[in-house]
Amino acid sequence: MALRALIEARVQQFFRDDPDSRFVSENKRFLVYCTWTLLKPASLDYDQVVAGITDDSGDCGVDAIYVFSSGQLLEEDSDLDSITADAQVELKVVQVTTDNGFKESQMLKTKSGVDAIFSYREPLAGNDVFRRRGELARNAVKRWASASNANALRVNVYYICFGDASSVNQSVSTVAKKLVASLAGNCAADARVHYLGAKEVFALGSQDSYSGELRCRDVIEYVDRQNNPGLLGWLGIVDVKSLLGLLANDQGQLDPRYFQYNVRDYYGNQKKVNRNIAETLKSEARRNFWCLNNGVTIVCRQGNKLDKDLTLRDFQVVNGCQTVNVLNECRGTLENDDSCRVVVKIIQTTDEQVEADIVDATNSQTAVLGTALHANEPIQKAIEAHFLGYHPYTLYYERRINFYRRRLKPASRIVPVIRLFQVMYSIFWRRPGQSRNNPSRTFEDNYGKVFDVDYDYDAYLIAYLLYLRLYSINRDNIHAGSASLTEQDVMDYGMLHLVRTACALLRHSDSALDLKGRKSEFQKLKGDLFAALDDNGKMEDTYTRSMTLVESAISDYKIAHVDAVGSNILRNDEFDEKYLTRAISKCIRGS
Repeated sequence: MALRALIEARVQQFFRDDPDSRFVSENKRFLVYCTWTLLKPASLDYDQVVAGITDDSGDCGVDAIYVFSSGQLLEEDSDLDSITADAQVELKVVQVTTDNGFKESQMLKTKSGVDAIFSYREPLAGNDVFRRRGELARNAVKRWASASNANALRVNVYYICFGDASSVNQSVSTVAKKLVASLAGNCAADARVHYLGAKEVFALGSQDSYSGELRCRDVIEYVDRQNNPGLLGWLGIVDVKSLLGLLANDQGQLDPRYFQYNVRDYYGNQKKVNRNIAETLKSEARRNFWCLNNGVTIVCRQGNKLDKDLTLRDFQVVNGCQTVNVLNECRGTLENDDSCRVVVKIIQTTDEQVEADIVDATNSQTAVLGTALHANEPIQKAIEAHFLGYHPYTLYYERRINFYRRRLKPASRIVPVIRLFQVMYSIFWRRPGQSRNNPSRTFEDNYGKVFDVDYDYDAYLIAYLLYLRLYSINRDNIHAGSASLTEQDVMDYGMLHLVRTACALLRHSDSALDLKGRKSEFQKLKGDLFAALDDNGKMEDTYTRSMTLVESAISDYKIAHVDAVGSNILRNDEFDEKYLTRAISKCIRGS
């Protein structure tokens, strides 16, 4: 009960620090808190986490649903194009209760809800959000199957409560095993049920230190006391069992806490290198694994060596995620084999810049998230500092993946790089549809346009504050209900269009805007824009006018394209360039 009280205090603090907490009713706050902390390694926006929550009357025993393709969140059917023959598709299902124990009745409800998603011939029942997210999951699985994907479909079900995950009742486990078997019958070969009790929930939301022991066959210590006395390192030859003992939990699953610095998600066997690693581990060549594999790099805040054993505190795997995952998947083969060893490099530092440099240097060889490789550029550091210095509404620009999430900063004040890019590209380049359609590709193709060290940094700040203000009003309207179908489409999929339209209305112009120099047009306008952001009445009015214009443009587009669907229209370049631009220009001329 004492641990429950500590967790409840954390939940209260989480929402006390969050200016958008009014959107979350008291009975859903534990759910939102747990889901946010659970999904921290996925680096989702706060609104992406909230959008996946299905909890309400008619949730079919499922509180949240998230679909990923190779680590990227899928939010609507048009995202399914990312599911290719080598993609790793994963469905995460979350059920959260405030019970003091795991219950068979709840597990039965969750099993029923998950089974319903995979009962393709039956229409989905339940509330609107459950049906929408369930259909997205169904369509993702169908696309995965039609792509002849060689990777197993992953389904991870998380049952969270205040109970003890180490002593789950047999009746609950029996239902969970039936669910896993049912999912296996629906092509989900890699299906698991995870129990998270009070201890696990507390650990997920904690900044408390953790430590572990790594037993080495041989270890070399290195320190350059003359040039860098604060940097200490070890190079060890480590048994695979010892490495997995450090990084996996008692159930044999890798603990995501230890991989938050690693900028790559696990690619499964879609990558040839991972297939080759697995083949080596299953052959006699595994005894030479230490010299055939590049090894694993770990950064820690403190390390102590006793003979050939290392005790590590606050450690993170920064390179070698693929290797470690394949090793864990081959655990059965290696269980009784002491001949398989791996090279592990451990670096002790408390300097966050050194940590960032190590992450960059060790992850530059193969494809990573584009945002991660720009993290240490001067413009990214400048934006972070500028956002931190804005008062009273400090924003945490997360140029380093999960940096502020790990430090438990208010969820809605964390600004992901890709989201800031989308907002800027939508407003100042007038391309909201393109920003939504393929954000990663658009980011890479247009990064240099949007992130320029010579721009006025207030442009980034005003753009994101406008997004937050309109997002806040939008959430109010979503919860109010009674929207028309077109308005609902805009609320669900058109935030970038609303922001793009609102900025033009506030400027009384839709022309291109120079962001450079002290005498730029933006420099002259920004005082008025900051003032507008502080005017609640003006923001409400601007939101309403923007919604009307976007709806009007959609109606005009549908006249010319009778079969067009709202969510797809809002991804269309022609809609942005012709219909929305025309509606905005007409409104500005009329005013």
